[in-house]
Parts: sequence; C-alpha cells; structure tokens
Amino acid sequence: MRPAWIEIDLSAIAQNVRQVRRFVGERVRVMAVVKANGYGHGLVESARAALEGGASSLGVALLDEALALRRSGIDAPVLVLGCGLPGDAPDLVRHRIAQVVSGPDTTAALSREAVRQGRVVPVHAKVDTGMGRVGCPVSDAPAFLRQLLSLPGLSVEGVATHFPQSDAARLPAIEAQLARFVGAMDGLDRRPLRHAASSAVTLLLPRAHLDLVRVGLLVYGIPPLDGPCPIHLRPALTLRARVTQVNPVPAGWPVSYGETFVTRRPSRLAIVPVGYADGYPRRLSNCGEALIRGRRCPIRGRVCMDQCVVDVTDLPGVSVGDEAVLLGEQAGERITVWDLTRAIDGTPHEIVACLSARLPRVYKT
Repeated sequence: MRPAWIEIDLSAIAQNVRQVRRFVGERVRVMAVVKANGYGHGLVESARAALEGGASSLGVALLDEALALRRSGIDAPVLVLGCGLPGDAPDLVRHRIAQVVSGPDTTAALSREAVRQGRVVPVHAKVDTGMGRVGCPVSDAPAFLRQLLSLPGLSVEGVATHFPQSDAARLPAIEAQLARFVGAMDGLDRRPLRHAASSAVTLLLPRAHLDLVRVGLLVYGIPPLDGPCPIHLRPALTLRARVTQVNPVPAGWPVSYGETFVTRRPSRLAIVPVGYADGYPRRLSNCGEALIRGRRCPIRGRVCMDQCVVDVTDLPGVSVGDEAVLLGEQAGERITVWDLTRAIDGTPHEIVACLSARLPRVYKT
C-alpha cells in the first residue's frame, strides 16, 4: 500500500448520527447525506454506519450513487437530491429510489414508467424559496404539488427547499425563506414530509427542523459552523502518510516549484507523499501544517501534485517512516477541517469531499 492513506472511524459516524437524533428529537427524522463518496469517507461504508446510528434515509446527488447503494444491498429509503432526467425513470422505479422533482418533464416520465411497471415511485417536490438553483418557484408550488398528487404511479413523500445562507448573521433571511416554504403548503389536503434544514441550519434554527433534517457534515463529525458546536461530534476522518525522505539543506535554499520559499537558515525538510492530485489543496502552499511526533510543522513551498515539503528543523530526530498527519489527530494535537478551511478561505465540505480515490481508505469500527 502506498505510504499515504485515509483512516475512517465508522463508529464515529454512527455516534454522530445518534447525537443528531438526540438534538432534533424523536419527532424529526434524520436523512444522512452520503453524496460525493460520503463526503470523501466512502459512499457505502458511510451509509451503513449512518443507518446503524439511526438515520431513517439516505441522500445522494446522483442516480449512479443511489444505484451503487442498492447494488451493495442497502434497502433503506434513498433520495436523489440532484436534478433527474426523464431517461432516469426506469431505474428509479425499478429500484424504488426517490427523486427530487421540480418540473413537468421528469414527473410525467416517472408517472408513465411507474404505471408501465405496475409500481409506485416516491418523489419529493423541490421548491425554490430563494436559492435560485433547483426547484419550482415558490409562487407556483401549490399548483405543482396538487398536480403531483393527481398523477398516477407517484407517491409524493416529501416537499423540500434549500437555504443559500448558513450562518447566524443571515438568520433573518433563513427565517423569511422558511416562512415562504411553510406557507406554500397551506391548503393541501395531504401534507407530505417537509424538509429544509442542512447541518448548519439544523443547529441554528430548530423551527426549520420540520419533519426531517438533511445532514451531511454533522454525520462525519465536522462542525458546519466555525465556532462552538452544541453537539458533541467525533471527527471520522484522518489523513495519514509516512515521511519518505529527510533532506538537510543550507540557508538560502529554494523549496519546491516557483521558489516561493527560500530557507533562512540551515534546515531539515521532510518529504510527505501527499499532493493536490490526492485532493490536498494546493492553496495550502506555504500555509499548511503537518503533525509529526505530535508537533505542528509548517509546509514550505508549493504543494506539488504528489507530495509536499514539511520543515522539521525544530523537531530533532525525524526520520524516514515517521507518521505525518495532515488532517486529524496525533498524540493529543489535532489539525481540524476548519484549520484547513480558514487557511484557504474555503468551505469544510470541499476539504473532505475533494480527497481523491488515489488515497486508500482504511476502515475501523
């Protein structure tokens, strides 16, 4: 196995879901979002752990992800959150996969295919309350929902919206969207499951829990907001590697591409075989850190495609084979997803979701 890998603690995922369930209460269902290879943690493995922790359903972005779950033997409810095409209808119906719908083309195709197969397919109507992305306009939602409820072969299980804001400063805007969403369902004879809250909104606004919360980051033990978290989370992912070389260099020595760093003193540089092709952000050049022997050591120069250079001058005795942790805990010290997020002015989602398949996943329970 290559000297770099990702370790996933599946018991942490199950425990995080239990914590979310306690937070939202027994009345509210929990959908574990496992899209994008389970936010880099592994699609099938994360799904199984989340279900063990009490998730009532799974959310994915793509039909292919849903089919992979079915092929693995997972029979739990699965919702495709991304836009579907009419050509997806046969697989959705055959494998009892729910689809988010927001327009007539896909809904008509699903209805026809369900009737043809003699089955009923679940759908969730998506309402655009201010995201400007996927969903029928909120003003059209009552008519669209009534149309869905009248189509043969469809079971309207839910109605959803999504918030573009996810921080406390934008709470009034979130509340306004929530009011528009709830108001759109007034007058319906039968009310499907209502869901709107992501991980961040789940923590920020209990009123937005409605009937179901869709949580991603929380499942993997990642706080969705930069600050104290009201739920006790266990981060599930650690990015580890072995030092492959230690180079002594003189003062004035350039490091990595572009010579963006030059040593100011005689230095010892450790080579760690993780780079941007592994999903480790190139934007961490000259600002990232690695844990070696429990100490934070700075990354010098540009992150390369396959490796990075770590300054271990102040840590005597580092040698080939020593473990380096680029994300996670070592000897009581921790580099968090938010440490990397702040360093690159990014989002916590991209830190883990972009970790590539080149890095072997090692699972523990």
